[in-house]
Amino acid sequence: MAEIKLEHVSYEYGAGTPFAKMALEDVSVTFTPGVITGVIGHTGSGKSTLAQMLNGILRPSSGRVLLDGEEFFSDSKGKKNKKQKQMQIKNRFRVGLVFQYPEYQLFEESVYRDLAYGPKNMGKSEEEIRRLVEEAAYFTGVEREWMEKSPFELSGGQKRRVAIAGVLAMDPEVLVLDEPAAGLDPGGREEILGRLKTYQREKKKTVILISHSMEDVARYADELLVLKDSRVFLHGSVSEIFSDAEKLEEAHLSLPQITRLMLRLRQEGIGLPDSVYTVSDALFALKDLLKGENGVC
Repeated sequence: MAEIKLEHVSYEYGAGTPFAKMALEDVSVTFTPGVITGVIGHTGSGKSTLAQMLNGILRPSSGRVLLDGEEFFSDSKGKKNKKQKQMQIKNRFRVGLVFQYPEYQLFEESVYRDLAYGPKNMGKSEEEIRRLVEEAAYFTGVEREWMEKSPFELSGGQKRRVAIAGVLAMDPEVLVLDEPAAGLDPGGREEILGRLKTYQREKKKTVILISHSMEDVARYADELLVLKDSRVFLHGSVSEIFSDAEKLEEAHLSLPQITRLMLRLRQEGIGLPDSVYTVSDALFALKDLLKGENGVC
C-alpha cells in the first residue's frame, strides 16, 4: 500500500499578479495507507487544488509531495532530465485522479477502447489490458454489452461509471476522487460510492474522497481531513471529527442531518448514543432502544 503525504505545501494561483490567491497554505498531512480518507471543507477551501497536487497536475509553489518517501517532482526547479520525466510519469500512473464530472473526458469510439486507453499507454500487453479492463468494469458496474457501444450512447450515470472505470483500469496504488457522485440522484450516488467502497476493501487501496456531502463521508470514509481557509483544520477518524460539532461550525460545516436528529432526540431525554453518523447507524440504535424498552425488536 502506497503512502502519500504533503510537507508544508503551498500553492498560489496567479502568483505575481494583482489576482494572486493562496489555494493551499503550509499544508502538511499524511494520508493513511489502505483506508478511505474523506476531504471536506467549505467552497474555496482548497479541496480540488489538493486533488490535483496529489496527482502531480499542479506543482507546489513551495513544499513537497511525497509518494512512498520520494518526491513526486524530483526537480522542482530547473529542467528535468529523461530519468526524472519518466519518474514523474510513473508517479502519475501510481496516483489515479478522477475529476469532477469525469464523463466529459470520454473520447474513444467504444467503451472498451476508452477503458483500455490508460493501460495501453502504460505499455501493458493485450492480455493484461483485457484483464485490467474487465476488473475495472466489475468494480464500477460497467456491463459487458456496453463494451462495443460508443460511450456517448450511454446515460449520464452510465458514462460516470465508464469514466471512473477508465482510471481504475490503470490499477493505481492511490485513488483520488474529486466529487465522484456530483450531480447524481440518490440512487446513483449510492451505486457509485458503494462500488468504490467495495473496490477499496477488496483491493486494499489508499482512497482519497473529496466531497461536500457530510452524509457521504460519514457513510463511506474511515478518516476525515477538514480544510479551512486553505489550511488543514482537522484530521482524524470520522468519530473524532464528528464528535466536535463546534469545530465543524468554525469551518462552516455541519453534522450529517441524521446525527443532528439523533442529538435532538437525546436532548429530549431519549437514550440514544451520540456517535450516530449514518442512517444505518440510526436504524440499529433505534432497534436496540426499542428492544431494550419492549423486550422485542
